Amino acid sequence: RGGGRGEGGGGEGGSSKLRQLEERLEKSETQRDIVSALDEVDKLDENSRAMIRSDLLSRARSVLTDFHLRTCCPSLLRVEVVEAVGLPPADLSDGIDCFVLACYAGRSYRTSTVCEGLSPYFGEVFEFGVGVSEEGEGEGKGRRGRGEEGER
Repeated sequence: RGGGRGEGGGGEGGSSKLRQLEERLEKSETQRDIVSALDEVDKLDENSRAMIRSDLLSRARSVLTDFHLRTCCPSLLRVEVVEAVGLPPADLSDGIDCFVLACYAGRSYRTSTVCEGLSPYFGEVFEFGVGVSEEGEGEGKGRRGRGEEGER
């Protein structure tokens, strides 16, 4: 039989090592834990390494992505609507009233209507919650505000 606890060996030793690494990875909640488990793969012989590494990498990506999005790092998507330049005239007899509609994850925000001809300045900012758990702020929740720089 292949080397059970040693550095080499495919056979049962490799599958036993695979099971141990899979269990370790499933319990891992930090990137450091996952990288440490992946480092263990490098200590195996070439055949075992090839068999295990792709599976562990796939699981690592899944664990990191799910854990990251669920618990530790909700993010904001910040959309800044600055200005429109050179809009085509709709009707020469009427002025143009412009607005921008920003949509993400079922939420939408509309800028105020601007009546400044064919190159209106908006200077508004919208923030949408991204990757937040259901208990948290919730995806798509957001807030609006005026631009912080260069307001006219």
